[in-house]
Amino acid sequence: MLYNIVKQLVQEGTALNLFRNVLNTSPVNYLICYRLRKAALLLTNTEKKVSAISIETGFSNTDYFCKTFKRMYSLTPTEYRNVKK
Repeated sequence: MLYNIVKQLVQEGTALNLFRNVLNTSPVNYLICYRLRKAALLLTNTEKKVSAISIETGFSNTDYFCKTFKRMYSLTPTEYRNVKK
C-alpha cells in the first residue's frame, strides 16, 4: 500500500530531479565521484596496483579509470599516490 502511494507521488523523473536538486549532480556522476574517492583512499593507504584498484572500485577499463581520475584530481593515479606518500 505504501509503495503504491509513493509510486504515485514520486515518479521516476521526479526522483531524478530531487536527486539533482539536493545533491547538485546526476546519480551517475555521484557514483563516479564516490568510486574515485574510494580509489584515492586505496592509492594512499595500500600498495595495490592501479589496475587492481580500478577494478575494485567498479571501473572495468583501467584507461577510463585513469582518465576520469585525472579529470577529478588533476593528477594520474600514480602521481596522486606519489604526492600523498
